[in-house]
Amino acid sequence: VRFSLNAPHRMGLDRSGLKVLVLSRLEPEKNVDTVLRGFARFRERVCRSAQLHVVGEGGHESRLKGLARQLCPDEAIRFHGYLHKDELRPVCEACDVFVLLPVDEPFGMVFPEAAANGLLLVGPDHGGPMEILDGGRLGWVCDAFSPEALAERLAEIWALDDATVNQRRQEADRACRARYAPAVVGPQLLHALTHGR
Repeated sequence: VRFSLNAPHRMGLDRSGLKVLVLSRLEPEKNVDTVLRGFARFRERVCRSAQLHVVGEGGHESRLKGLARQLCPDEAIRFHGYLHKDELRPVCEACDVFVLLPVDEPFGMVFPEAAANGLLLVGPDHGGPMEILDGGRLGWVCDAFSPEALAERLAEIWALDDATVNQRRQEADRACRARYAPAVVGPQLLHALTHGR
């Protein structure tokens, strides 16, 4: 993961309403429909001003847009399509939380990238994201097939005080830099290649 030299300076949560980001290919295995359903439950019960930003494209896109219109007809769920890096930056900066609940993800590069952008992290309770999130220590994990569980995680985040939010954000960023920066991964990869392991 290519990290910027400086840790993100994002502070607290945007108390005008939780802003949630999904960044993914819009394909069935990415399970974005569970995120839409969980977000809608959270928004209905806890934070009526919450917004969900979906960045990406794929074969599942039109179905997801239809589901979003059913769940939140007031356009609280916004689809941005594919965004280039410069276009993506302001969307990331506007959001507080990154959520993705893939069905089968061996790693999940988007999680350390989101941590590097100062986003709080919510992922599935299995696979590579579970390892990246250290079982929930560096973010929140939940059953990937439970909209209810996601709604609960978002409610937990929304209830945190800003000092705790900042601490969680910094811990995730530091841990991901320590494990996935090129200066760390490069020597490990070279060792594995040269020693047959």
